[in-house]
Amino acid sequence: MHERLAAAAQRLTLLRSVKRVALEFGFKQVSHFSREFKLYYGLSPTAFLAGSGPALADARQPIKGQASSRSCG
Repeated sequence: MHERLAAAAQRLTLLRSVKRVALEFGFKQVSHFSREFKLYYGLSPTAFLAGSGPALADARQPIKGQASSRSCG
């Protein structure tokens, strides 16, 4: 899951579309992607794109101990 969300974050900065990235990375629901992204990074994909919340450089690092271990499918 860690590699998947890290790759999704990189792709998000290129595509700038939460929906497209969620679908591209195999999430059946955009809300599921957004929830997992927020658990991992501490901010929503939209906030990540906007650069709000913590400094964007800090936001690209996962929150220790809060990454989801559930599988997606």
